Amino acid sequence: MKSGLATFGVLVSVAFLGVLWNIILGRTLEPQGVGILAVIISCSTLFFTVGHLTFGVSTVYRMGQVRDSTERFAANSLLVGLSAGGLLYLLFVCSIHLAGSVLYGSTNLGLLHLAFIAATLYLITYQLSSVLQGLGRIGEYNTVNLTRHGSSVVLLLLFVVLLRLGITGAVIAFICGFALAAVFAVYFVLKQTGAVWRIDLGLLRSTLAISGKMHIASVATLIYSQVGILVANYYLVASEVGYLYIALVYVQFLFFIPQAAQVVLYPRVAGSSDRDATTVCIATCRHLLLWSVVGALFLGLAGRVVIGILVGGAFYPSLPLIRIMLPGVMLSSVSQVMVALWIKKRRYWLMAASGVVVCAVGLVLQISLVSRYGVGGAAVASCLTYVVGFLLTMGIAVRYLGRDVWHMLVFGRDDVKVYRDILCYVGRLVHR
Repeated sequence: MKSGLATFGVLVSVAFLGVLWNIILGRTLEPQGVGILAVIISCSTLFFTVGHLTFGVSTVYRMGQVRDSTERFAANSLLVGLSAGGLLYLLFVCSIHLAGSVLYGSTNLGLLHLAFIAATLYLITYQLSSVLQGLGRIGEYNTVNLTRHGSSVVLLLLFVVLLRLGITGAVIAFICGFALAAVFAVYFVLKQTGAVWRIDLGLLRSTLAISGKMHIASVATLIYSQVGILVANYYLVASEVGYLYIALVYVQFLFFIPQAAQVVLYPRVAGSSDRDATTVCIATCRHLLLWSVVGALFLGLAGRVVIGILVGGAFYPSLPLIRIMLPGVMLSSVSQVMVALWIKKRRYWLMAASGVVVCAVGLVLQISLVSRYGVGGAAVASCLTYVVGFLLTMGIAVRYLGRDVWHMLVFGRDDVKVYRDILCYVGRLVHR
């Protein structure tokens, strides 16, 4: 419980830093510049999505099964991060020569090169942070996450506000944040393992065998979320892409609720029995859905004030997009939590199939709705895709767990007791 609350506190801090990042961008770059930067960052994130191989999640689960092999997990994780980063960067260079104008349009290719370097650093940070997560070093895991976002904001102030380097300065700040986070991740893992890391090819193959199946679902789902910006960039003008980007950033603050639960839930479920894992995940779904509803209502009601204060009235066209997307994002919290249970039960192909279905539906909706209805169609497509993912998750859960939807989503007496225990714990801390 304490780790979960601490992680949620860090994610709130990260959300605040994300707000500062977007305030600076909105006030200095205006909608057109934000739209151009959104495409650059989306390409980098897409690169990371393909390259992380979901190896970090499988590492956490394998660490729960294979003890006293931390240095081997660390070496394998670093090898996977560097290898994937190098290979995909070469593919990126080849794509420029083969179809650069089609894939990237008029986007500055020099900035894209820098953004892809940031993605390689992100891969290294992700892989090594997963080792910390598997060790239960949640405090150090959170420190790496906080370092990346905090340093990026500080450097953004330096490069964009003080030195007035514009989009170039924003990309440099983006890279430096990942570089510092990678340094911290290496340092914290070295503290736990010592300086001698040994690659274990057998362990690497067994971990990749798990991650490869899960990665199909991960890539399908996350590629959809990033391709949305690229589809919008193809059909819309830069300012409209900027409105959509701000709307997406705003509603994704809601994702911090399930993300905080996942950080603690993955290692806990890995070491639990199937029965206990099912109980914990279903209970977590009920709590997260409640807080996601509360969060969605707050974000919807506060949207105009928050957008006006933070990035300015120039971005008010983002408000209707936000209200359209919030219901779908709210429901997606359940889908994110259930991933931990499917991994525990080794339902990898089930995850892959559902991820591909959601991705295919999302891409069809994006292309058809954006081409006809513009930026509003992009928001509707996002919402409907999240709803499809939620319905698919509920159907799979009812089929394989034998639980009714009511039991999975509606509070009971035991859930109320959890909050009573939290209040008692807080009360004891106050009285100390």
